[in-house]
Amino acid sequence: MRTLLDELKGRVADLVPARAYPLLKGAYASIYYEPDRVKTPHARDSVPETLSEEHVRDAEVVPAREDMLEAFPRGGRVAELGTDEGDLSERILSITDPDELYLIDVWGSKEFSDRSVEEVENRYADRIADGTVEVLPERPDVALDRFEDGFFDWVYIDTTHTYEQTQRELEIAREKVKSDGVMAGHDYCLGDVPAGRWYGVIAAVHEFCVEYEMKLTHLSLETHGHSSFAIERIDP
Repeated sequence: MRTLLDELKGRVADLVPARAYPLLKGAYASIYYEPDRVKTPHARDSVPETLSEEHVRDAEVVPAREDMLEAFPRGGRVAELGTDEGDLSERILSITDPDELYLIDVWGSKEFSDRSVEEVENRYADRIADGTVEVLPERPDVALDRFEDGFFDWVYIDTTHTYEQTQRELEIAREKVKSDGVMAGHDYCLGDVPAGRWYGVIAAVHEFCVEYEMKLTHLSLETHGHSSFAIERIDP
């Protein structure tokens, strides 16, 4: 049965220019929460309301994710899950100087990246040639799972931002990263407001920290709100 609220929303949609409607829709979803219609990731019973003091006592807030990279290990083996066009890859190479950097994404797909893998391969042709960079065009969780346990010094996750995918990638990364390594990622926020899309990164990270005794070590604070996080084991 069509309600008065549905009728009003329909009229607003008719009046608002098409290009502005996603922004209005996102603002509505952020302000007017309908629990019977939308089950947000952070509302799951398994997700803690907050992290306890032991999970955040060593957390450092930094201006941007580049500052976070400055604190990461130099050299070593690194995986970037969700490379897209490779902008962050360039910063990883220049700031942390990894011995091996694996760029992983499903290029040419709607769910992951609509870029072409050839663009990234051409961009990093020299680093591929010298053996520093390897490009893996595959689902990030599947590709990561192929490596032996304890292979990586750190990984960075920036894929679909859904609760399920982030949870799956963290679970695999826990095995593939060294015991004293770092698991980091992007879009530690509630979602994409203009698109009216909820993210599940915060929910997945907090649940993961509680279940596996992890601690938040870094959180970037960019004005656009799409923060990055870094976590490590409390007692590696």
